[in-house]
Amino acid sequence: MVCPNCTCGTRCRNCASTPSACVARLSDRQEGALRTYYTNKQKARTRRAAHGVVGHQPRSVAPIPADREFPRTCSCCGRRWVHRGVKDRAGTLCPQCEGHHALPEEGIERRLARAEEHAAIYRKERDAAYGAVQEHRRLRVAAYESRAKWRAAIEEVVLDHDEGPDGLCWCGHALPCRTWLKPDEANRGIHCEVEKWSSWSDVRLEGFLYSESRAHSSVIDEDEPEDDELGPVETGA
Repeated sequence: MVCPNCTCGTRCRNCASTPSACVARLSDRQEGALRTYYTNKQKARTRRAAHGVVGHQPRSVAPIPADREFPRTCSCCGRRWVHRGVKDRAGTLCPQCEGHHALPEEGIERRLARAEEHAAIYRKERDAAYGAVQEHRRLRVAAYESRAKWRAAIEEVVLDHDEGPDGLCWCGHALPCRTWLKPDEANRGIHCEVEKWSSWSDVRLEGFLYSESRAHSSVIDEDEPEDDELGPVETGA
């Protein structure tokens, strides 16, 4: 009789009377090899876990110092200046006054030299401010001139689409044509200005759009958000 629980395929001596009592047994050599395998595996798992904890520890990173601006008032010239640094470690003197600050019992020559240096600093800052103002004026004039050119271009395009002899627009479409409706969709303020220009005489419109003072003419009101929300105004009898 061959025991079905045995892997050796031979007749088991314990199966003669009680086949269920047959159990596969390991030799001492096999048992030792298994114990060594699982012991080494446990040691390797413990070693990997220990290395993993060390490797994932957050490293302390030193903070990168960032420069900041600290407003100060110079005790020598009285000017406001800005100290730039990591901390507010600047003294009470601005960089321009560090070499001529007041000293105890100083002579009149040093005082006069300090006053002259202060005057030179003030003149330099005055010239820089004047140059900034002039540049601002130049940009403003250029912006006004550009606005006047665009305003005249809009007038030339839109006002040409008025009513013809057949009751239609000169472009052949019903009034108001697409050219008249587009400014209303883009900017209600510009559309209102164009409508106002359409009621002016040619002489007045020519002076408004092409005279020497055209760049400083009235400012066009920008489109208001509520204009878009209200939609077209309905008129009834």
